[in-house]
Amino acid sequence: MQNEVSYSQTMPNELKMELRSSHAGEMGAVFIYIGILSASCDPHVRAFAREHLRTEYHHLCLFEELIHLYRGSLVLPLWVIAGFLTGFLPALLGRDWVFRTIETVETF
Repeated sequence: MQNEVSYSQTMPNELKMELRSSHAGEMGAVFIYIGILSASCDPHVRAFAREHLRTEYHHLCLFEELIHLYRGSLVLPLWVIAGFLTGFLPALLGRDWVFRTIETVETF
């Protein structure tokens, strides 16, 4: 633990900022798929969302294991809300909206 504390104190600020941003992005991604699952009844969309939720959750867990090395985002609750709405609203409109939204988010 001592090495981890020392490392977090000497870690470059740019790296801490990158980790913070990536953590927030993974949190948002998890909630995109939770939003989709909350609104969609389409079995194909739901299977897609479950599979991607597992992957994004795994990524989030990796960042959560390292969070003691950096400060998490102060606006993380906004990422949760934004992620949920980014999944939920297109899912209300149908399959095409979901897949276009995911394509846009992933290419951004």
